[in-house]
Amino acid sequence: MEIDISNDIVAKDKEGKTLNKPFRLPSGSKKKFGVYVKNDKGNVVMVKFGDPNMEIKRDDPARRKNYRARHNCDNPGPKWKANYWSCKMWSSKPVSKIAGNCQCEEDSVLLEAEIISKNKGLWYNIQQKKKRMGKNYTPAKPGDEAYPDQNALKKAQAEEWDGESLSDQEEILRIWPELSKAQEVEEMDEEMEQENEDASEMALSSFSATVDKLNELIQNIKSNPEMASELSEPWLISKIAIIEDYTTSIHHYLIYPKE
Repeated sequence: MEIDISNDIVAKDKEGKTLNKPFRLPSGSKKKFGVYVKNDKGNVVMVKFGDPNMEIKRDDPARRKNYRARHNCDNPGPKWKANYWSCKMWSSKPVSKIAGNCQCEEDSVLLEAEIISKNKGLWYNIQQKKKRMGKNYTPAKPGDEAYPDQNALKKAQAEEWDGESLSDQEEILRIWPELSKAQEVEEMDEEMEQENEDASEMALSSFSATVDKLNELIQNIKSNPEMASELSEPWLISKIAIIEDYTTSIHHYLIYPKE
């Protein structure tokens, strides 16, 4: 009995062209990037990652090293988790650093292109060509001299994401329209968790310092009538009212349930 495996071949081809290829999400999204991947159950999902309000500062070696250490990027977890892709985003050496300290701008560009072409792979080179040519760019068609051979295409499909080149979501959905129905995984990624921890620590530090000063003021005012009389100053009265108003607003927002 003959078994028709053509559908499996088509599906596999679509996976190679659409899965594990991050793209920028539309403006106004809660996350900056998205990527279609297979989860541990074999289902295709869209993982969203990256805070759209945060600037990635991976060009700074110290920041990049600190981020990767803080988020255990040597073992970032599975591809269906946001941390995996955030770590990949922070892994690439910035293009501006590749050519070293060459003083000649033209030589620098040529050296960058040579190194990128050798190390980055087919998709990166196509992306860079699009940037250089702009509206004049037209993709090579089968039979054209510039069209990559099958070995190059297979290798490109197997390559890991370089952390820089972004795919186009519309193009991905054109190849595999069913992906539009994929479940969206919008878990809090490690980048956002660290941002929340930093904000929490800063708030607690400010609260503690304010409480210490207020307690000191209370004790001194109680024991020093002359200091207590100075509280009648109009500017002091207005500042005290502001302190109470701001403190009450923060207290009510954090303590009481919100609809």
